Amino acid sequence: RSANGPAVTIIDGSNAVQCLQINHARGVVDGFMITRGRTDGVGEGAGVKMQAGTLQNCIIRSNTACSGSASRGGGIYAYNAVIRNCLIDRNSVLCGNAQGGGVYGWSLLLENCTVASNAAVHAGGVYLASSATSRNSIVYGNTATVDYPNWNTGKFVNTCSWPLPSGPGNLDADPLFAAPDAGDYHLQSGSLCIDT
Repeated sequence: RSANGPAVTIIDGSNAVQCLQINHARGVVDGFMITRGRTDGVGEGAGVKMQAGTLQNCIIRSNTACSGSASRGGGIYAYNAVIRNCLIDRNSVLCGNAQGGGVYGWSLLLENCTVASNAAVHAGGVYLASSATSRNSIVYGNTATVDYPNWNTGKFVNTCSWPLPSGPGNLDADPLFAAPDAGDYHLQSGSLCIDT
């Protein structure tokens, strides 16, 4: 756990290596900026690869995964894991049949997160496979070069995204980010996504 939060506590992969792995069910990473990670060859989770555990109160920004035909999870590749209270932005996975610019995962809970300004070939924001749920989150403003700019599959509850995901409490309204080009994803007053 960082002492001073993600604005000043940074794990930087220098565009050369994967930043972090979490492999234990009791593992918790709390309060870091995880940035400029890169994976070549394996191509899974340039910022964070999670096989278990919890990632919370973090910023996952500007990570790039690439492995030719099977790149997944530019920011985060996760299963049997929880991602909570995180900002996941400006990550990319654009090689081959790449999926999940921000997050690729299964058996995963994505909770109280903002996933924005990420890019992939398929599912620019999140690719949530079996038993993966987005809850109380915003997945918006991502891009894909082929299809599904924000999301492809998964379960969604109280999530703001477009197109409208099926499930209780979801919205397809523009969240009205304050200044996304400057990395400010606070919601402007009047946003229908406040308290989703």
